Amino acid sequence: MMAQRLPFMTDPGQGSLDHAGDDAAPDRTAEAGSGEIRDWEFGSPPCGWVFAIDVDPRARLAGVGSKLLQAISDHFRRAGVGKLRTLLALDNTLILSFFRSQGMMAGPLISLEMEIDS
Repeated sequence: MMAQRLPFMTDPGQGSLDHAGDDAAPDRTAEAGSGEIRDWEFGSPPCGWVFAIDVDPRARLAGVGSKLLQAISDHFRRAGVGKLRTLLALDNTLILSFFRSQGMMAGPLISLEMEIDS
């Protein structure tokens, strides 16, 4: 399986969350989510990676992010993928709280890094 890019870009001029079927807040500004199906990441079986969920602060707490994540999840599911993953900064408590509220929890991978001289 090759990596399959999944962009979900919306704006008020495009009816916003048509991907998720939401017309609840037509006056909001842009929201976006993106992901990709990969089967070669770290030796894992195919899984869906969420790269971004971005909701304008004025539209938060209205279910928009949940619907974006659901639309991405539905796409992955239709493609035969049963696992969803993402990476985030430890100090990004807003997005951490969002993903945890959606049922995501720590997975089997650990991020390692080191400084290299340039």
